[in-house]
This record gives sequence, C-alpha cells and structure tokens, in this order.
Amino acid sequence: MNHDATTLLYRQGLSFIDAQTAPVRLGIINAAANPLLASLPTSAHTFQLQQTRRDESLALAALGLDSCEELSGTFDCILLVPAKQRAQTLGWMASAMQMLTDIGKLIVCCPNQMGARTYEKKLGELSGNVSSTSKSKCRIFSAKRSGKLNEGLAEEWIRKSAPRMVQQLGLYSRPGLFSWDRPDPGSRLLLDHLPSRLSGNGMDLGCGLGFLAAGILQHSEHIDTLHLVDVERLALDCARQNLEQFKGTRLHYHWLDASSETLPGKLDWVILNPPFHRGWEQAIELGQKIIAAACAALKSGGKLYLVANVHLPYEAILKAHLKAFRQQDIRGGFKLIWGSK
Repeated sequence: MNHDATTLLYRQGLSFIDAQTAPVRLGIINAAANPLLASLPTSAHTFQLQQTRRDESLALAALGLDSCEELSGTFDCILLVPAKQRAQTLGWMASAMQMLTDIGKLIVCCPNQMGARTYEKKLGELSGNVSSTSKSKCRIFSAKRSGKLNEGLAEEWIRKSAPRMVQQLGLYSRPGLFSWDRPDPGSRLLLDHLPSRLSGNGMDLGCGLGFLAAGILQHSEHIDTLHLVDVERLALDCARQNLEQFKGTRLHYHWLDASSETLPGKLDWVILNPPFHRGWEQAIELGQKIIAAACAALKSGGKLYLVANVHLPYEAILKAHLKAFRQQDIRGGFKLIWGSK
C-alpha cells in the first residue's frame, strides 16, 4: 500500500468532512492504516473501512479501527486507493459510485506509476464528470454522483471483478487474487515435483485460491488434515468452493498473516510458494519471515516443500531452521527446495 497515496487521500477525506455542515457517512475502500485515521471525528460522523487482507486489517485494529469485507449502505463520500489488479479496482469504482448518495463524491488517489491517468479517464467514462490534481508523484481525482452515471458500464465492471469459474485454471477465482486467471508457473512446477502421495497432517501456506491444494488432494488419499492459510480473505472464499468436493479430508481454513501470527503446528509437511511483494514493492524479508514460520510449524522430521525464484536469498533462513535441505530442481527461473526439520 503506497503511504503517500493513502496520506493524500485521507487528507482529502478530512477536508471533505470539514466542509460539511451535516454529519457525514464516509466509506474507505482498500483501507490502510495511517495516523490520519485517528483524526476522523467519530462522534459526529459514521465510517466504514473495507479491507480483506489480514495484515492490513490487523494494522487498522492496532489503531482501534474495525474493518469489513464489503461496504454496505449509502455514503456521502467514499475514498479509494487502487489495488494492483485493474479489474478489481474498476469493480470497486463502480460499486462506490452506486453506493453514493445523490450528491455523494468518490475520491481516488493513485500513484502515477500505477496507471493514475488511466484510472482518472475510466472514472470520467463511468461518472460523466471528473476533476483532478497531482502531488507527490500521485494523482488525486474525484467524481460526483449524478444522472450521468453510466449504469451499464458500472454493472459491466462489477461483473468483471466478481468471482467466477476460470477455464484455464478449472477453478473458481476472481481478479485481485495471486495468479487469478492462469496457473502460476512456480506453483505448477512445485505441484509437478511433489511426492506422489502425501499423508498425515499438512499445510498449504499462502494457499491462494487452492490451486496447489486441489492438485494434491486429487492424488493423495491418505491426508488426514489439511490446513489452508492465506492473508487474503477473498482467496480463502474461493479455496473453500474449489475444495468442496474433497469430503474425505479435514480441511481447516485460516485467515492469518503468516509473517506475524501463530500458525497450526506439529505438522508432517508444509508446501509453500512464498510472496516477496507487498503491493507493488518488493519485500524479500516478507518471504523470509513466512519461510521461518513454515519451518516452525513442522514437527521433528517434518518436510518442507518450497518453490521460489532462483535469485531470492532464502537458504540462510532454511539453514537456521531446518536440520537439512537440498535444492531439488531449477527450471524456468524457479528453484525447488526440499527440507527436513
């Protein structure tokens, strides 16, 4: 989440509130923790913060703020920081415009490098009006609800951002999830090289929409329990639907931030394709923390099955937390590593 963009956006929201003579109902989509949120005058106004990522929700909670999966009701003003995935962001824009009161306002702040001008143009096409300014390598643009709102375009954007079956995956998915519309090559490589039959109690850490779990469960009849962990609530929703057919295995879904929260433990094995980005920014230490957490979740003798980009420096973490590990394969820019605790 871009700090400059959220700060600029929240300042715009506070300015909007200050200019009103009546109580304001404010919504924030893709809300991020920011000290300015503590300035929201909660005694006179009402607020809803939408966020489905566990790490961001925990950061908001640390400020004493609750978040929800979806905004509900109508709003005088909605604030939005675009996500990395365009279809998801356009769906948010469309939903926001539909939830505004007759004189309501949507305010968006977007870093220039994330396609700010394109989003500004799209908002103009949707709303029939848009105004903008720029600051700190970001664009701040807004639109008011009016009779010019293109309802047909709004419904199209909402439909394209919704969950659906994706043929290339053979699974239920939605824009905004990791590798949402095609198999990730690293995950596919890992799946192709895993032991043919896993058993006992395991975990798919960073399970996403359930691509790895679905592949494993098709061929492993002796898995007693499979824990599915992800930081994104929407990914877990899709995973539940994708794994519904596997009735013989106890499936447990955990909405957790693996870099900071306690994971299920004493496991026979963990499979992992760790993230190394936060939004648009590379965060190698994030992957390192999650690998360390995966190792801690294993029982003595438990196995770790890991895929990662070849350039990522994970070996020191593995050496510190495992009894042994070996590089299994390198292909297509990825490395496979098997470890034992």
